[in-house]
Amino acid sequence: MIYSGIAYTLEFVKYYMIYRGGFRAKFSESILYKFFVFVFSLILAELLDFANCFDPLVIEITCLIAMLLVIRENKINIVLMFPFAFLFIGSVDVLMGYFLSNIINMPYKDFYYNKLLDVAVGIMSVLFYAVTYCFLGKNNNSKMLRLNIPKYLITLLGSMSLFVMVAISQGIMLGESAAEDRIPIMAFCFSASVILFYVLILWQVSIERKANNYRLENERYQSYLEKQEEHIKDIIYSDQCMRRFRHDMRAHITALEAESEKGDIEAIKYYLNRMKEEHKNALVEKYTGIVAVDAIIGEWHQAALENNISWKWKGELLPQNTVDIFDLCVIFSNLLSNAVEAASKAEGERVINISCGGHKSNVVINVSNTYDGDFSPASGTTKKDAENHGFGIMNIKEIVDKKNGYYGRNIIEGKYEVEIII
Repeated sequence: MIYSGIAYTLEFVKYYMIYRGGFRAKFSESILYKFFVFVFSLILAELLDFANCFDPLVIEITCLIAMLLVIRENKINIVLMFPFAFLFIGSVDVLMGYFLSNIINMPYKDFYYNKLLDVAVGIMSVLFYAVTYCFLGKNNNSKMLRLNIPKYLITLLGSMSLFVMVAISQGIMLGESAAEDRIPIMAFCFSASVILFYVLILWQVSIERKANNYRLENERYQSYLEKQEEHIKDIIYSDQCMRRFRHDMRAHITALEAESEKGDIEAIKYYLNRMKEEHKNALVEKYTGIVAVDAIIGEWHQAALENNISWKWKGELLPQNTVDIFDLCVIFSNLLSNAVEAASKAEGERVINISCGGHKSNVVINVSNTYDGDFSPASGTTKKDAENHGFGIMNIKEIVDKKNGYYGRNIIEGKYEVEIII
């Protein structure tokens, strides 16, 4: 009676820790209620144990009933996750038994039938779960673990294979003759586990690739947002400068009148140039009328000026809501990046011509630039190492294909030209 009570208590604690720490299940807040459920399930286990040998099946059934009562989650999900808890607890208990029997240097067969040592194994398993729970950390805001059907089946098959191998190895350690006949089954389970492990690795690689794409897209979003924020600050600064300029206009007129009365033309020219320069510094050029896109274009306009590249912009306001702003940022960022890089390497004339506008519901973008190098029609890049470049063009073409648009590139009058219609 005492042994069965202790054994059930340890089993209950194991399931409690796995569901709480491993599956992130939300339990009832009432300690009194949880204690009542524990006592109820213990009494139920004793009543169901007709053979008075504390059948493991009875323990698992009563533990499942206890988890259903004490966990405030979807009951179906609790039942679906129970096989994982059962297989994991069984495997850990056997492995802990191997570990402890080796420590005390006792034959496993003698160790297995010792009730006191069986309780010690249970305590070691509970300590193992407690350490694991502390390592995983407490997170009250997380939801209970849920697996889709493919993940559930693969994980279940892998867990069952591991459990069968552990169970057969335990039978061999106990000297059961029937266990030796099951060695082919263990070999099959081992092979299945290896295959499933390989499948999980491939699955993880696929997930990691998707996560990496999401990270890159998030980084681009962050970069565009930062540029947009900087551009908005420039617009606010420009507006403040214009207001100050208008506020001081009467003083400027008075100063110019005084210089004109003296007939000092040079002083007037100098003063007007200063006013023109101040006004020029306060201006923030608008390109498309979309703040996020203008921030990208403005950055590359500045880069072109720093590389002594003649920049010619011809365009009108792009129609709003026809193309996603993020897609426009990707297109302009990659087109202008390539154009500035190519034009900056040109030995002779350095020119970038950009035109954009709307036609009906479409957006038309044309970028041409001088360059110094050989054009690769296959890759669409002027770089010598074409295989390791052209990713920006790939991103543009992906957007164009998504919109069923047009992407063309050519050499016209010594200039590399790209035209996009989306």
